[in-house]
Amino acid sequence: MRVHECFEMLADRQPAAPAIIADGVTFSYADLDGRANTLARALLAQGVTTEEAVGVLTERSQSLPMAFLAILKAGGAYVPMGADLPPQRLANMATQSGMRRLIALDGLQPPAELLAALASNARDATPAILRPEETNRETLAGDSHRPNQPGKTTDLVAILFTSGSTGQPQGVLLQHDACINMGYGHISSQNIVPNDRLLTAAAPGFILGFRELCLPLLAGAALVPASRALLDDPTGLLDAMSRHRVTVAMFTPS
Repeated sequence: MRVHECFEMLADRQPAAPAIIADGVTFSYADLDGRANTLARALLAQGVTTEEAVGVLTERSQSLPMAFLAILKAGGAYVPMGADLPPQRLANMATQSGMRRLIALDGLQPPAELLAALASNARDATPAILRPEETNRETLAGDSHRPNQPGKTTDLVAILFTSGSTGQPQGVLLQHDACINMGYGHISSQNIVPNDRLLTAAAPGFILGFRELCLPLLAGAALVPASRALLDDPTGLLDAMSRHRVTVAMFTPS
């Protein structure tokens, strides 16, 4: 079973359970599944192929789980790209992964360097930039049925890039089976259950950020996204954690 199939099993079992909880909005497992299906079909309409790297330009967005699941449902490999990273680093990530398509969340504008790298990978074609807010409104007439793309548990689920502190950042390839083993191992050791609410606070491209994204979706728990501004406001962060009844939060010592 692949990562998104584990999520789909939970969505069928607990469709009304909260999947994403943020100020003023809550998405159920059924909501998240349907939105991810629509975006996955948009990716497939663009010609995404099995294990193709698809970037997600994001801050700490409540739409990130949808983009992550959509890429997997379409058969692609998720590449998180923090919008606060230097443009040349983003371009380097695109070049190394051979990326031709990018999902831009929350109206973010890709820097020129990243667009140039995408165009080069696409052999000078216009880079394929997908914006979920436009896709859900104008594309596919709201088709939210699951694509059910074939694939193997050994297919790529994600490409995460190292910090580059000892040289040029390198892409680390993660398979579905390894991701599931990692996820269920943490779920078991930390006793995460469907009633839990996990704060997602780490940088999206950091391994901790990837773990924060996967654990709730594999455990049937809810994600509570924290913005960069909120993380810089300890009092506000504690208030938000209390208001949303966060039960699990993971922070680096710094």
